[in-house]
Amino acid sequence: AGEMFYARHNPNLKPAGEPFNTGAYVVGLRKGDTELLKKVNVAIDRLNNDGTTEKIFRKWDLWNDEQLSLRTNQPAKYDVAKSTFNWSEGLIKLSKAALVTVLIAFGAMIIAVVFGIPLALGQSNGGKAIRVLCTIYIEFFRGTPVLVQLLFLYFGLPVIGITLPGWLTAVVGLGLNYAAYESQVYRTAFEAVPSRQWQVAYSLGMRPVQAFRRIIFPQAFRIALPPMTNDFVSLFKDTSTAFAIAVWELATAYRELANATQSYLGIGLVVCCYYLAMSLPLAHYAHKLEQRLQRKSTGILSSGSDK
Repeated sequence: AGEMFYARHNPNLKPAGEPFNTGAYVVGLRKGDTELLKKVNVAIDRLNNDGTTEKIFRKWDLWNDEQLSLRTNQPAKYDVAKSTFNWSEGLIKLSKAALVTVLIAFGAMIIAVVFGIPLALGQSNGGKAIRVLCTIYIEFFRGTPVLVQLLFLYFGLPVIGITLPGWLTAVVGLGLNYAAYESQVYRTAFEAVPSRQWQVAYSLGMRPVQAFRRIIFPQAFRIALPPMTNDFVSLFKDTSTAFAIAVWELATAYRELANATQSYLGIGLVVCCYYLAMSLPLAHYAHKLEQRLQRKSTGILSSGSDK
């Protein structure tokens, strides 16, 4: 009935043929509450027998002859207490979902870096029009919830003929959102490099691009590395918003598996371990890289002072 209601307003939908299966909506009741079960069944029977159900369906143009054959008074029995979690199968599903989370996070971070650096340079050194455009972009993505942005991309773009799969929408949406935050990290890092570094580079005969690539960027990268790492770890957690656009990532897998088995605590602890397994190595590697760059910088300064 639901499919019929939505299909009649959408010219892109049409019946695929004769029905091959049936579905049903059920009323969940507390186990052992036979008195309430009887009252619910009596109410349903009354609606069916006096024609109220048929009137409601006909009002919304959902009634057909097959609805008569779907009438039943057999309660569906499902004992939550007897539902068990198959850990081997569940871990496979969680691992696949974790892989999706990792891919989304890495893809989004690449977009954030690629867009963040030009945004930072444009906001700091661009012309008036470029500075205004960069500021509008940054404030828009920082001032609106990332969940709203994902919903806008997933459901809004098809209106103008652009349709993206859920996973790609998550990558692009999170990437554009984090680009706004990364741009502020990079802008602060660039401004922290003393301006005389440019003058020294020019005195050595370097062009602006060479000076930026060889002198300014390495120093700014060392300054930006800690907040970049924090943002990347946060990005892993923000991938959980992709559940709203039907992406099977780690948080979505947790919610669905836990709802099916009521094992919220056990599965939740495992999911936390997955998130830690993704974020802790990243933080450790970034810390090691920061120390390495610091030693390299100290060595260069020491060599320069010896001369």
